[in-house]
Amino acid sequence: MILGAVYIHPGASISNISVLLHQALFPYVYNSQYVHPIMEVDTDVPILLCGDFNTNVKNDETFIKFMNDMFNVDCASDINNTTTLGGTTIDLTFSRHIKIETLPFISYFSYHRPILNRITQIGRS
Repeated sequence: MILGAVYIHPGASISNISVLLHQALFPYVYNSQYVHPIMEVDTDVPILLCGDFNTNVKNDETFIKFMNDMFNVDCASDINNTTTLGGTTIDLTFSRHIKIETLPFISYFSYHRPILNRITQIGRS
């Protein structure tokens, strides 16, 4: 299982985010435009990426589509629930071959509303 805690700097471009995540996930993600045909890629490894992606997905799901298309991970977060006191949804959980339940976590001292991730199943269902 690959577990990633992610922090993306505000204002980072999609291409910079792509480079960062490809460096970490390259051996586990098959995308024909980037993988040489003789390379072995293990697409069965479960992946869980959680953190502050600093991309507001509440009104624009372009980033979620990008993550699914590029890295074959699904957004497990409820994008209608804001994750900051400013009303944005920038703290996200993405997974592949993992069933996850995202729950709110009470924090009295943070601008972000922390998310608790409960893993309910690992592997293909």
